[in-house]
Amino acid sequence: MKSAHISLAGIAMVAAAALASPYPNVVVHTNEARVEFPQSITFQLELSSEVTIRSVELEFRTDAMTCGQSVSKAIPENFVPTSEVDVEWEWNLRRAGVLPPGTVIWWRWVLEDANGDITELDEQSVVFEDPNFTWQHIEDGNLVLFWYSGSKDFAQRLLDAGRQGVDQLELMTGVQVERPVQIYIYDSPESMQAATLFSPEWGGGLAFPRHSKVIIGISPSELSWGIGAVKHELSHVLIGYYTFSCVNSTPIWVDEGLAMYSEGELDPYSQDLLQSAIDQDNLLSTRELGQIFSESPDLARLAYAESYSLVSFLLEDFGSDAMLNVLTKFKQGASVDRALESVYGFDRDGLDAAWRAWVGAQVHEMSAGEIAEATVTIVPTLAPITGPVLLTTTPSVPEEAKPTPTAPEATATLSYSSPATSGSGSGSPGLAWILIPAGIIVVGIILFAYTRSRASK
Repeated sequence: MKSAHISLAGIAMVAAAALASPYPNVVVHTNEARVEFPQSITFQLELSSEVTIRSVELEFRTDAMTCGQSVSKAIPENFVPTSEVDVEWEWNLRRAGVLPPGTVIWWRWVLEDANGDITELDEQSVVFEDPNFTWQHIEDGNLVLFWYSGSKDFAQRLLDAGRQGVDQLELMTGVQVERPVQIYIYDSPESMQAATLFSPEWGGGLAFPRHSKVIIGISPSELSWGIGAVKHELSHVLIGYYTFSCVNSTPIWVDEGLAMYSEGELDPYSQDLLQSAIDQDNLLSTRELGQIFSESPDLARLAYAESYSLVSFLLEDFGSDAMLNVLTKFKQGASVDRALESVYGFDRDGLDAAWRAWVGAQVHEMSAGEIAEATVTIVPTLAPITGPVLLTTTPSVPEEAKPTPTAPEATATLSYSSPATSGSGSGSPGLAWILIPAGIIVVGIILFAYTRSRASK
């Protein structure tokens, strides 16, 4: 009787396991994603099948805004047909690129057995969180601020600044927050850099428009700088999100100029730099400002000051409705000249002349040679904004695992692209907001960085 009882119990357990599996002929033992923040995410699958499984493919996507299809695919390395599947695939972010904290990742496994039958396991999800800190959060409508150091009053003042910046940007441009924006506040630039792969040592803040997320390193003792930084980065997120398209033509001076304008008045140092360029007839042309900013610190600082001035001219002489219209044109993929002409009645050269007259600078026409030279891509680097240094760059990851700049014409802001991986190994299938439309990824992200150090006044 005892042995019979055991046999019946064993049968019951097998039946229960079969009933627990929603997939014919397949029993899943493990289906998980392990986050190693910020380096990687490892997807693991263990299952038993009544029929030999001859192929296993991983599909995954994130909560980032995309164009085209939104699923990336990868095949685990060295998989061989078997009825006892035990595979894993690592999404190596040192090869793929940066993911911001708070990113939601969905995945599912697709199986093909020896009979040619396809089984798609249920989609699972995981949040790419930084486990090194105990995060608190406060909300104001569609703004959510996470922090772990400093008082609630400190966090509230940053959140209030964010709300003010968003409201001001809406008055300036008509652009509204279309989905929740998450703001992660680390207690220092160093802590933020440690939480972000390939963040430069001077990096203090990053904006991820397609993820609708911002991360900034702000010490409670640097609240005044932090208030401006929050406004600046939120502007990048909102403008980048609004103008996003698969064919994005937004010039960098529009994005940077609006971000600076949202902070308030131009700082005295930048004002002096701009005025000196006006007096000495050393202004960069509008065409030059449409490229990545110069590797020369002085020229980069001037580029940011001019961007602020250009946006001020357009807003003050033509109003917010016109600015929203031109941003919409960029969103629709119109070229810079076509967008400007349709809204303002002049192209880049006409804008350059009108703006120079507005600031009291010498107006002159560019020759064909000068126009060609102005369209050559320039290496990006630093420029100060109200004291801190801002860098506009693109951390694409080459073989030596260092950031590489990419020309901004590919997207509304500087972006990095990674080819999808549908082969073996832990190759890069793309960033968290990646797409794989027939093997081609179109990706984008903004990374705009502040430094902690402030210019002496």
